Amino acid sequence: MKYNYGDYLISEPVNYDEELKRLPGADYDLCCALFSMVLREDHFNNGTFAKRNEAGEILSILDRMLLLLSGNK
Repeated sequence: MKYNYGDYLISEPVNYDEELKRLPGADYDLCCALFSMVLREDHFNNGTFAKRNEAGEILSILDRMLLLLSGNK
């Protein structure tokens, strides 16, 4: 969890879909920030996490994090 996730984002106000487009080139810290972002999004808009999960976006973030941890980029 990145409590300062907003420091990693480029849109203001936060455009969640645009931020998630950055995932393919994201480093590990940005992945953590993006994951924190979607958790916080769900806090304010209950149900969005489930919708993003169904769309495969949550798994995409986690897959990218695992890829980076394995040393592949």
